[in-house]
Amino acid sequence: MARSGINPELLQTFLLDHESPINEIMLFKHFFPHVPFDLTNYQFFKAHFLIHHNLYKLKTQLIQQGYLMFIQLSSVYILKIPEAGICSWFSETKISFCGNSADNKFCSYHQKINRELIEKGAVDLDPLQEYYLDLKNLEQLDEQSFRQFADSGIYLADNIMKVQQALLVFTLGPGAPISRITSRYRYLVKESHPDSGGGAAYSFQEIKEAYDVLAAWKNLG
Repeated sequence: MARSGINPELLQTFLLDHESPINEIMLFKHFFPHVPFDLTNYQFFKAHFLIHHNLYKLKTQLIQQGYLMFIQLSSVYILKIPEAGICSWFSETKISFCGNSADNKFCSYHQKINRELIEKGAVDLDPLQEYYLDLKNLEQLDEQSFRQFADSGIYLADNIMKVQQALLVFTLGPGAPISRITSRYRYLVKESHPDSGGGAAYSFQEIKEAYDVLAAWKNLG
């Protein structure tokens, strides 16, 4: 398997030729047809990593062409970015843009939301991008190490994906220390409380489950 794994031009053509969403199984069958879709297989994890590495590399290029690529753990969506005068605030839960009239990039309502997020020091809504773009994260996890993690019952590929999903809930990157995770957990719990208006993206149960996954992951060290 090549270092980068996928020809970026072929990947772009494949994505734009298909209707969204494009699931990971479709990408596996097209670019890694000989790799078994087996969550406990190291070659599967390596192919999974390379697929996402190339998706995140292509994401920036597609923005320049007027497309937004929204990457979930198992699906990819390609959406045309709204033209000037239309609010381009993107909702990850609805997987769509706002679409209301806007003087600038966002409508007045989402300009306010954006300011509040900046003031709170909100991070990039796609925290896994840094992880997948750095091929060292793949190279450091060789087959022997992967096997050791798999034997531990924690680092099976499906559990790696659970960690990734939990990081998305917390809008944190893989390098976040447990102290930052705990701080973010307390904030999200408060935000999810009904007295806060019920505007949280995730329920208390989802936040609690995400915290349990991340705490177990960090405690391995």
